[in-house]
Amino acid sequence: MPKADTPEAPKVDTPEMPKADMPETPKVDTPEMPKVDTPETPKVDTPEMPKADTPEAPE
Repeated sequence: MPKADTPEAPKVDTPEMPKADMPETPKVDTPEMPKVDTPETPKVDTPEMPKADTPEAPE
């Protein structure tokens, strides 16, 4: 069957929606929380408990 010359539908120039100039939300410079210099808890030298010389029980 010969193809009938169906003219393409004429393209209608649909203008794009104009973009509203939305100004970007200005970034507020939120300064980072200043780090407080918390000194590390000083390690206290806890000497190991001295082992009492417990003589082994005689067998």
